[in-house]
This record gives sequence, structure tokens and C-alpha cells, in this order.
Amino acid sequence: MYKEIELYFEIRPTPHQSVRTAKGIFFQPKKIMDFKKDIAALAKKRLPADFKPWGRDVPVILLINYYFRYRKSEKKENIGAMIPKITKPDVTDNLNKAFVDALAGIVFEVDQQIYGIRAFKYWYHKDAIHAKFKTL
Repeated sequence: MYKEIELYFEIRPTPHQSVRTAKGIFFQPKKIMDFKKDIAALAKKRLPADFKPWGRDVPVILLINYYFRYRKSEKKENIGAMIPKITKPDVTDNLNKAFVDALAGIVFEVDQQIYGIRAFKYWYHKDAIHAKFKTL
């Protein structure tokens, strides 16, 4: 029997940038750290109070959609409709990195548990992330 959790985050999707270095010190940009903290806080708030992260032995499938603000050039009659996004960022891996890192230890113990990502899509709508987590 499998388990499923569906989470919706009203937050702007933020791609994970490479670790930066300054004077020999490695660091994450503040924007990425803030995004991860916000995702973690929202997840804790939306999960049931008694929820425990799925153990390391539980494989997880992630079904995810990222929603971005409409382009400024979008026709007014299209506002409100979900329109597929085919512009930057096209860095699937970078969008997933920050999101998955933020949820490690909250929904699942470690990110190595995610063995599949399905139904990955970009849309124009409102800034948000919609994710379903399924176990086997």
C-alpha cells in the first residue's frame, strides 16, 4: 500500500544556483537560503501535526508543477488562464534541487529517496509550486 501527500506552496519558484565563493569561503546566495527556509516552514505548517518524515527505506516519487507570473507582454484576455511556460528558466534540475533540499527531513529523510520525478511542468499563472509525493 502506498502513501501520498499533496502540498501547494504559494511562493515564487527559485532555481538553485551553484555554491559561490568569496575569499576562499563557500556560501549559498541569500535568495536560495530564504527560499529553502520558506518552503520548509510552509511544509511544516501544511502537514498533519503528527506527520513523521518517510524513512530512508521508502522510495518516493515526486509529481511537480511550477507556476510563474505572467509575462508583462501577456494579452489581458489570457490572464487567469494557465498557459504553458516555454521560456527561461529551463533548468529543471536547478529548480528541483532547492525544492527537494528544503523538504529533506520534513517529508522524507534524505533526498536520495526520490527515485523518480513525473509530470514536471512549467506554467504561467500565479507564483506557486504544486507537488505530490507518493511512496510505493
